[in-house]
Amino acid sequence: MRPVWLISSYLGVTALARILTAIGRPRRSLGDLLHMLVDPTFHLLAWTSTAALLAPLAEYIVLRQPQLLGLNLGGAALMLLSGILANEANRTLGAAFTPYVDGQATTKRIVTRGLYRYIRHPLYTAGFLLTGGAALMLCSRVAWALTALCWLAVIVRTLKEERLLKRNMDGYADYMRMTKRFVPGVF
Repeated sequence: MRPVWLISSYLGVTALARILTAIGRPRRSLGDLLHMLVDPTFHLLAWTSTAALLAPLAEYIVLRQPQLLGLNLGGAALMLLSGILANEANRTLGAAFTPYVDGQATTKRIVTRGLYRYIRHPLYTAGFLLTGGAALMLCSRVAWALTALCWLAVIVRTLKEERLLKRNMDGYADYMRMTKRFVPGVF
C-alpha cells in the first residue's frame, strides 16, 4: 500500500488550490452557467485539466513509481501558488470574469490593474501551475502527457478569446502589445 500521507497531502493541496480559485470568483447567473455548458473550449479545458489532476494520483497508486521529496514539495508549492494567483486574478477581474468565450463580452472595459498589468491571462497561468505542479508533486510521468494536452487546450482557448477581444473590444490590440500572455516579459 502507498503511503497515505502523500495521497492525503495531494488531495488536500488540490482541494485548497481549487477553493482559493473559487473564493475570488463572482457568483454566476443561471444563464451564464448554461452558456458555459455549450462553449466547447470550456469542455476541452475542463476535461483535460480534470484528467491532468487525476492522472498523477492514479499513476502513484497503480504504478508505484519512486518519489522524490524535493519534487513532492516543489509540486505542492506550485499548486498552492496557482490557487493564490487565481484568487487574486479573480478578485481583480470581479464582474468582468466570464467562464465562456464568445463575442458578447464586448461592452466591458479592459482590466489592466493588478496582475493584469503584467500578463493578459493570469488565470490560465494559474492553470499551468496547477496541472504542472500536480504532475511534479506525485512524480507522474503519465500526467505530463495529459498536462501537455491541458496546456494545449489553454492555448487554443486563449487564441480564440484573444481574436474575439481584439476584434470586439476597443484598445485590446494595444493591451496585447504592452503585455505578455502568460509570463511577464517572457511569453
